[in-house]
Amino acid sequence: APEYIFLTQSAARMTGCGSQFPKSLAYNIGFLLAHPAEWNMFHDVDVLVPEDFFQLLHRSYLNRPELLWLQPYADRSPQMLTNETTVRIQAGAARQPLFDLSSLPLVKNELPDVSPGGSIVVRRELFQRVGGYDPELFFGYAPEDSMLWWKLSYVAAPQFASEPAVFVWHMFHDKQVPKRHVDRMFSQLDYMNAVVIQFRNG
Repeated sequence: APEYIFLTQSAARMTGCGSQFPKSLAYNIGFLLAHPAEWNMFHDVDVLVPEDFFQLLHRSYLNRPELLWLQPYADRSPQMLTNETTVRIQAGAARQPLFDLSSLPLVKNELPDVSPGGSIVVRRELFQRVGGYDPELFFGYAPEDSMLWWKLSYVAAPQFASEPAVFVWHMFHDKQVPKRHVDRMFSQLDYMNAVVIQFRNG
């Protein structure tokens, strides 16, 4: 049976984040309290998946012994839904069957060639090895998933669900990550790069 672990908004006060929800902390707590599993998925609620999503991943990808972590979608980036379609889904998804996602209009994908984060499947041992998410760095609307993506990339190159292709659809939003969080992430990555270079050079 599925396991559900609820972390209320009041938990944000424990981290000094004010009213901003500490998503990184919630992910880490979920990982620690859930039943230990070989694979763990961290998935944003605004990324929609096809009906057979989990069956396809399990059948085609998660049984590969060489796979350490996966971005579970093709084309290195989600399909981006229009604002109009997103509003329709939000208004009606709870009262009627979901739309046929493959037929929905898309916006031109202006994301980078690789869209880090959004949905990550990772082996338990690797998630622990890289230290999980970073609640001491990020809270509220932040690039916590991108930071995890880069940390995992230091250990193993990212793999994508391209053969066979798995498509996911990202609901529209124009909210931008605050610059202070982006700057903090790149500052940490610069430090990690320096440490890796120093280690490799002896």
